[in-house]
Amino acid sequence: MHNEQLLLTLIVPLELKDEIVDTLISQEQVSGFSLGKIEGYSRNHSHFNISELVEGHRAFYRFEIVIDNSQLDNVKSMLKKACASSNIHYWLMPLIDSGSFNPLPA
Repeated sequence: MHNEQLLLTLIVPLELKDEIVDTLISQEQVSGFSLGKIEGYSRNHSHFNISELVEGHRAFYRFEIVIDNSQLDNVKSMLKKACASSNIHYWLMPLIDSGSFNPLPA
């Protein structure tokens, strides 16, 4: 039976980027991931520093990881250890399809 694939998205504070990268790379069940810098907007500004208050947003990294459902608990456990000192938001979505578009021969 084929395992259901999931898209795990993490919103990570800038200072945890390297630790999360190292954690994900060390996981055999994670074949790769995407990483991008994003701006987070919120009505709750209590965690913003002065610069973030002036700019109106906070900088984060967004990680996107495709994993099998059977590996989810293990990956989440490792991430929880890596971010024990900070708050990481995440969400999980079922992945309906994935693949690669290969160029057609000329």
